[in-house]
Amino acid sequence: MADYVKVRLLGILPGISAAVRVLTAAAEAEGFEVAEVSQPYPNRRDPGFRLYATLRFPADDETTEDQRGATHSRQAIRRPAAPNQRRHLP
Repeated sequence: MADYVKVRLLGILPGISAAVRVLTAAAEAEGFEVAEVSQPYPNRRDPGFRLYATLRFPADDETTEDQRGATHSRQAIRRPAAPNQRRHLP
């Protein structure tokens, strides 16, 4: 059985849209799926909006040998992360 994770994104619409694009790109690269993305809702107490994304991670028995090998290869060649250079959004 697949594992599902529900993610809530809060912020301004351009930032939320960018975060969904990042999640989708990560899903394609790492072998999981962005199964559903809700419409944005206005936040009740804070400024901005929120939306919900459902991520689907395949169960081990759903992963093919080729996918396991590709994931292992990507992990083996990963380089150390660049120094943390966070930018604060306005």
